[in-house]
Formats: sequence, structure tokens, C-alpha cells
Amino acid sequence: MVGAAPGGEFGEGLLDGCYALVGGRGAQARARLLCLATAFCDYVEPDDPENFRKAITSKTRAVYGETIANPRMNVLDIAAVAKIAHDAGVPLIVDNTMASPYLCRPIEHGADIVVHSATKFLGGHGTSIGGIIVDSGKFAWTDKYPAITQPSPGYHGIKFSEVFGPLAYIIKVRVEGLRDFGPCISPFNSFLFIQGIETLGMRMDRHLANTLAVAEWLERNPLVTWVKYPSLKSSRARPARPRSGRSGHGLTPRRSPLWSGTSGGCPRTCES
Repeated sequence: MVGAAPGGEFGEGLLDGCYALVGGRGAQARARLLCLATAFCDYVEPDDPENFRKAITSKTRAVYGETIANPRMNVLDIAAVAKIAHDAGVPLIVDNTMASPYLCRPIEHGADIVVHSATKFLGGHGTSIGGIIVDSGKFAWTDKYPAITQPSPGYHGIKFSEVFGPLAYIIKVRVEGLRDFGPCISPFNSFLFIQGIETLGMRMDRHLANTLAVAEWLERNPLVTWVKYPSLKSSRARPARPRSGRSGHGLTPRRSPLWSGTSGGCPRTCES
């Protein structure tokens, strides 16, 4: 569900432009033909934020977590984990796909970078594949991240942190990551995502109401031995919900499972 990312330089892997293939011209073409970098992740149990502190080492370059884990549905205490990450001088990256901005805005709780799979609730209709990176612009990039603070060979030696200040990370993602990988969404798919976002609030309220009704029914059913859904009063995730989400709601169900179990049988999942 989550990981601290020790191993090579954060930013020297996928976001550093180090992966540029043959092509381009001028300084970009001369910078590099192909560079491979390796990053390693340590996974921790996220229910106790102190587990992150224990896993962080001198090689850690980022802490990553999901607002709501899929499929285990752990609810991340974003504020507590953000403080631990910042005490170690590394950013907190949060995948907010399962909550969406309607239920949780992680930057307000201390996250530095937020990512979404827009294909899920933001789009809402299964018409497009895409994603979003949101940079808070609040993290102070240091020489621990030379891909951002040191001269960029592909851009005539500019230092992104000096030239762009708080926007250094997201500009580097755009001008090098987008340039080298080419994940540029089409105008039509962008239009479809915008259409979906217009109804996000209405859809999320209905998802939550429907799933909570199913979860409560399962919890009362004598044939069901356990139910796992963060909005239930019996959920272990409830203490973290007010700190991490709007109105304390814990899970959005359209593409996320509501887990339940029967005595003597295998766990079952219900999708609204």
C-alpha cells in the first residue's frame, strides 16, 4: 500500500529525464541517449505512522502512500506521516485516487505531491485513461535531489530549483518527463475528464450512500462474520478519518471493494 523509497536518487529514475531515448536536437540530443536508474521501495504497515519513521534511512528520497488503500482500505493519517517525512527532509507523495478531491485534499493535510488516476472517479464513466500530478510547490528541494538542484544537461545547464523556485518539480516533470515519455493526453480525452469532474460531487455522494447501506446490511446479516468498510462505526480506520477526509467518509465504492467474510468460507467482495 505504501512505501518509503530508499535506493538511487529520487528524481534520477522516472522523473529525471534520465530515460531520454534517441531523438530531439541540440542540447537535449547531446545530453544522453539512454540512462537506466533503479529505485528500491521498503513497504510498511501504514496504520501506525511511526512505522514510516522506522523505515526511513539516509537513502530514503520520498514517502509514498494512498489516502485510502486499495483493496485493504487502510486510511492514511496524512498529517502524521507528512510530519515524519518532513522531519527526515523528504517529500510525502499521496495517491488520492480512491478518495478524489471531493473527499480529501491531501495538500491541506501536509502532502507535497498528489497523484490521481483520473480514469476512476474523476472521469467516472470509463471513457478515458489518464492521470494527474499535483505539486503543492511547498517542498524545499535540496542537493539530496540533484536532478532538480543541479544543472540539467538537457536544458543547457539550467538549475530547475533556481530558475523556477517552488515550481521546480512540476516544471521538470512537464519539460523533461513529458518530453521524453510523451504521455500527453489528447484534447478529446481531456474534454471527457472535464465533463466527468463536473458531476464528481453528485456521484460521490451517491456512491457513499449506496455503499454504506450495503455495508450496514452486511454487518447485520447473521451469515456474515466480518465487514471491512471505513465509514462503518465499527471500522478501525475511524480515528484517522476526520484528519484525512471530508465529513470523515472513508471509501468510494465504484471501483473499490467492500470486503466481507462468511464463516467457513472465503472473503467476498461487493462492488456497487
